[in-house]
Amino acid sequence: MSNNPKKLTLSELPLEVDKDTSFTETNPILMVVMVVGFAMVVIGGFNILFGPDSLYISRSGPTFGEFLQLFPGPIASVGVFLVAMPNMIKDARAKKFIKDLKASYVLDTDGLEPGTELTFEVASNNKVIISSNAETLAESVSADQ
Repeated sequence: MSNNPKKLTLSELPLEVDKDTSFTETNPILMVVMVVGFAMVVIGGFNILFGPDSLYISRSGPTFGEFLQLFPGPIASVGVFLVAMPNMIKDARAKKFIKDLKASYVLDTDGLEPGTELTFEVASNNKVIISSNAETLAESVSADQ
């Protein structure tokens, strides 16, 4: 995001930042990929469970239906991958957003306990709440004494 991170003090926390919703939106292309993957899982699974015990192929090669019956396991496996792929992409986008957000904000640690740092929590209302672990850190230090 920015090269110069914004310094936050404890008085400014908790801070709510608008969440970049581009990683939560589902791309139509990814939806098509997911639907194709689901169809492959259904077709492959059906052929695994109810396919023929033996299959005879002519010299001219298998027809499309025979091809589906020949390789039900790989077809279902590729289908599972295609169903999971959009979620993997969405998770990667979310991790990149949080990483960029962490690079954009730093805690001004003057006069604070060592180990005090910012925490980032994704809220359900399209906000990211930036807070500090200073309270829990102070409680653990006072409990040790």
